[in-house]
Amino acid sequence: MKTSFLLPAFMTSFIAVGGYHYTAETTVNDEGRKQKNTMMVEAWIDGAKARILFRENDNPTAKPGSYILTNDGGKTLYLVNPEDQNYMEWSMDMVMSMAGAVGGMLQIQFDNLKTEKLEESDGDRIHGFDTKRYKYKTSYDMNMKVLGMRRAHSVETEQESWVAGKLKDVALGVWLRNTPPSTGDEELDKLIEADMGKVQGFPLRSRTKTVTKQWNKKRTKVKRESISYSNTEVKTFKKTSIDGARFKIPQGYTMIDSPMGQGSPLKGLFKKQD
Repeated sequence: MKTSFLLPAFMTSFIAVGGYHYTAETTVNDEGRKQKNTMMVEAWIDGAKARILFRENDNPTAKPGSYILTNDGGKTLYLVNPEDQNYMEWSMDMVMSMAGAVGGMLQIQFDNLKTEKLEESDGDRIHGFDTKRYKYKTSYDMNMKVLGMRRAHSVETEQESWVAGKLKDVALGVWLRNTPPSTGDEELDKLIEADMGKVQGFPLRSRTKTVTKQWNKKRTKVKRESISYSNTEVKTFKKTSIDGARFKIPQGYTMIDSPMGQGSPLKGLFKKQD
């Protein structure tokens, strides 16, 4: 005799089939400042939903044990802090935005904005996925005015990525990004997105090298040069069923104000030179 039964509605509504679970490590090595930071995350992804837990993090903006939540593919993000039982709106470019604490003391202008694709080829097979290897270069000049003092910089970034084109869940892009973090300049960010944003899929490995040069006032001599490297690699990746409760903020948690307020404090500080 065959026996059949139905799961209660409250159970079936919480079980999601076809999601992904992965762990990833990011290392940032700033040779100029002689600093090296490591970040390890564990993530659960299902379509437009994501939970990204910070296992290890040298950056104080997100303590180990805290996690990022989104239910709309990253359009709205929350940073949840279980230790203090609170949460706040979050941005993946929050570190950049924190620079806004200097307020009107800082003005930045961008010029000579350029992005180009250097290479496209078949990449390694990673975690069972065929990948495409892409290499892009972005460059621009940056003129800063701090407390009345002018500084001229040029920045050149090369980003190499191994992208799995078959991965489609939009929330994978919350952490596994095809484009670098926001520069704070709307025109430059749109330029980068228009080119690098065309890549289909998500990177399972990426390497970024950024060279920053500080020039004299006439831009005839380099006064200082610094190089930084950022590497992100997905360590484990598997398809799995996910309890939908992972994507919910726990009851009783309090929403607190974000340091970003109603938007980036850098808004309005950036402008392109005429």
